[in-house]
Amino acid sequence: MFQHRLVRLISLLYGAALSEVSEMQSNAFEFIDIDDFEHESLEFLEASSHKCEIVLQWVQRLIVEAHDTNILKVAPPILTRVYNQLGNGIVILNNAEKLNDFPMPFPLAQIIIFMLLLHWGITALVVATSMSHPVWVFLTSFAAVFGFWGVHYIGLELEQPFGDDANDLPIAEMQYDMNASLKDLMSAQARSVPSFDFDLEVHSQLETRILSLDEHLCKIRKQVTGELSQIERKHKTKAGTRMSR
Repeated sequence: MFQHRLVRLISLLYGAALSEVSEMQSNAFEFIDIDDFEHESLEFLEASSHKCEIVLQWVQRLIVEAHDTNILKVAPPILTRVYNQLGNGIVILNNAEKLNDFPMPFPLAQIIIFMLLLHWGITALVVATSMSHPVWVFLTSFAAVFGFWGVHYIGLELEQPFGDDANDLPIAEMQYDMNASLKDLMSAQARSVPSFDFDLEVHSQLETRILSLDEHLCKIRKQVTGELSQIERKHKTKAGTRMSR
């Protein structure tokens, strides 16, 4: 039960953090189901303007209760590291929120536009008086002006990376990847250490190989699948032999 509550709260915490910084038209994100949490607590969360801090406190309280009841048997230094990482996450979230809450000062934005326009006009005049061929005048002026205006608009894109534009961060995909990671961690294979068929003569050499991990794992899977198919065929053959007798 502790693991299921923790996984759902982490998904809720991550989604709440993305919702606080998001400037998308729709803040609908994928969450691992939270309907079975206490409804009074969910109603309180809905009315609050500090959802991320509340969910963080729920996570911390859940860990404390699990430690007090010996559900979570972890050494204190390691448990302290968990709290530090959660606190660092909130600090990073607050820094990201500053991008939304404190945009570039209006006078600074206006003086940048004014200087770019002034540079545009002066560049054309200086290049026209320095070169005689009109093609070179055009190419040189265009390259200089285009470069400065391009840097300006790139800065505008970087100023707000949490929206729906093509150059913004894929916030919805980030939440989807987080949930997929949590689901993988909840699988039985991820929660237990795999067994190891140890052979002293073979494994004491600590042999190394250069290989593609995905291809090698796929090869092992196909090998195991083939062995299981052979076993199934043998069982079917034995069963058919017995039936014929």
